[in-house]
Amino acid sequence: MVSRSTGSHTFATSTSSTNKSLKGAYAPVYISLGLILMSVSIGAFTATHQLKWSPNVSVKKSKRETLPELVEPEKVAEESNDFIKKSFFRKIANVQEADRQEIMPDQIRGDTYAK
Repeated sequence: MVSRSTGSHTFATSTSSTNKSLKGAYAPVYISLGLILMSVSIGAFTATHQLKWSPNVSVKKSKRETLPELVEPEKVAEESNDFIKKSFFRKIANVQEADRQEIMPDQIRGDTYAK
């Protein structure tokens, strides 16, 4: 009883638990922002790839009015091969296609990327 009357009581506070719980509370926000940033970057990468390497896109105004497939078929074929070779997503699909064919080979269609 004497120790209670001195006035030195210890009280439990919740300040330490609130700081730790705030760090985990924003995890869904960070995850969703990361996914949004990833999708925007994939879209920007695809748009720049299309604008740089697509044989259908021409920056010069004189070439926009013509049909390059009829005027310069060799150049268009070369540009389309470059477009396919420099595509990041086609390279990923080719790797996945090769893994699938080792398990069950497709004799009818074959590998479309190897042609």
